[in-house]
Amino acid sequence: MDHFDCAVAWLPVLLVDNARHTVGVQAAVESMRNEVVKRQDHLNTAVALGRREAIKQIGEDDWTPERLPKAM
Repeated sequence: MDHFDCAVAWLPVLLVDNARHTVGVQAAVESMRNEVVKRQDHLNTAVALGRREAIKQIGEDDWTPERLPKAM
C-alpha cells in the first residue's frame, strides 16, 4: 500500500499483519519440532540396537551401561 496516514490509523492494520506472520512462524516451528522428535526417536532406536549388539558381544544377560566397551 502506498498511502500516507497517521501512525495511529495504521496501528490496527499493522497488528493484524503481525498476527498473521506470527501464526505462520508458529506453524513452521511446530513442524520442525515434530521432525526433530521423529528423528530423535530413530536415533534412540539405533542406540538401543547398538547396546543390544554390544551386550551380545560381551555375552552377559545382566549388564549395566558402565560395563559396555568404551567408545574411542
